[in-house]
Amino acid sequence: MAETEFEDIRLYHGSLEELNSKDLNRQYKLCDQDFFITDFENLAFFKEKPYEEIKKQVQKRSYDGLINVRSIIKIEYINGIHMRHFGMEGTPIVKKK
Repeated sequence: MAETEFEDIRLYHGSLEELNSKDLNRQYKLCDQDFFITDFENLAFFKEKPYEEIKKQVQKRSYDGLINVRSIIKIEYINGIHMRHFGMEGTPIVKKK
């Protein structure tokens, strides 16, 4: 499977049908895996573009994107320190050939 360009990784909050209706030349299908949950990233280390870290994780798994995406914020206190972590879950997709 050819690796998808980073800019082409899709993180879409809607359905597969909605995504495919937006561009008839770029069509996607579901993967064998039902869902994917990214690793949690510490929000303190994000600069301007938190979704880039998420896209890197999706790309590393050879997916072309996620649909039905939900953002996850995890807040915890460790030794009196407030930590916020960001992650995403969704259904993996790949481009149709």
